Amino acid sequence: MAVAADPLVVLPTDDISDLHVQLWSTDRFPTMVNGVSSINPAEPQAIRDPMRSFPSSASVDRLRGLGIRSVIVVRARVIGTPFEAALSASIDGLGVTRQDVGPDVLYTIE
Repeated sequence: MAVAADPLVVLPTDDISDLHVQLWSTDRFPTMVNGVSSINPAEPQAIRDPMRSFPSSASVDRLRGLGIRSVIVVRARVIGTPFEAALSASIDGLGVTRQDVGPDVLYTIE
């Protein structure tokens, strides 16, 4: 999270994962999509659902429309989940870059 431009989203994203991400964010408090509380408004789920196909054209378009600049994929947490494809899916023509940062993957949306 230290090298990602915000606003950002961290994958995987769900109620349990987002609890951890919220704690990790306390180092610099970046603006981010991830979050959870005692109530579940519809908007976070409307962002989470397209992320299951990230990096697809639809998911990148959704993020770009929200002004999201970075997507962090926590490699150890996406294995065996719908978010696992984000580790190696093609990014050709999407206007994003991908780089390994430590054990994780950072996508930058251009």
